[in-house]
Amino acid sequence: MGALLLVLAHPDDECFGAGASAACYAKEGRRVALATLTRGGGGLWQGVPQGERPRLTEVRAKELAESARTLGVDPLYLLDYPDGSLAWLQLEQQTGLRSRLRRLRGRRLYTSPPLVTPRGRLIADLVRIMHTVEAEVIITHGPEGRDGHPDHRATCELVLAAAGMAIASGSGPRKVYCEVAPADAVARLKLPRPLLATTQIAVGDHQGEKREAFRRHVTQSHERDRVEMFIGAQGAHELFALVEGELGPQHAAGFETDLFA
Repeated sequence: MGALLLVLAHPDDECFGAGASAACYAKEGRRVALATLTRGGGGLWQGVPQGERPRLTEVRAKELAESARTLGVDPLYLLDYPDGSLAWLQLEQQTGLRSRLRRLRGRRLYTSPPLVTPRGRLIADLVRIMHTVEAEVIITHGPEGRDGHPDHRATCELVLAAAGMAIASGSGPRKVYCEVAPADAVARLKLPRPLLATTQIAVGDHQGEKREAFRRHVTQSHERDRVEMFIGAQGAHELFALVEGELGPQHAAGFETDLFA
């Protein structure tokens, strides 16, 4: 049985768009893995710039491990690419991402250049993780980056490139999704417009587990109000946009209801 793999930019990103779905599928017996691309050293410590970056990354790594356990996520892959500089790894301008999304939907897969650049190494790491966990379904940030963060936007592009390579090798994911912020969160938090949702996952009480997971990120407590507003806007559902693969069964409102269907 294939796994669900979340690929996100920073420690605590798992507590926004997809954490409750991760907890839900983990409780159902699915293997749920998380790959976080940076250790969060470019962030704040309870709203204050932290001078000792190694100390911040050490603490955030422990927080992420506790958050992952709360959500039932295992294995966890914490990479060490530069927080705040993932966009630097891209060889193409972000403005081309939506056309690449269209090409991916049409199965004209994006091909990476030779794996000799930092970007190439990161993509190779992601392909290796996809193969290792036997990822059947992948979730990542949307091209708008949820809150417009350049690392989030870059992560989307990098994951799509890696998924394309994995699929081309014959053992890649069957479906790739981007997180979609609910309309109320977009309005209240002034977020950029996300992709159109295709999939609505009922997560019920698992939003409570996501709140508990965020409480493990003590260094990020200054973000608590934003996280709570985001989760409140989601209600009992998390939204996603399918960008690779075929939609499964849909309910009367037209949304797919199972990531693995």
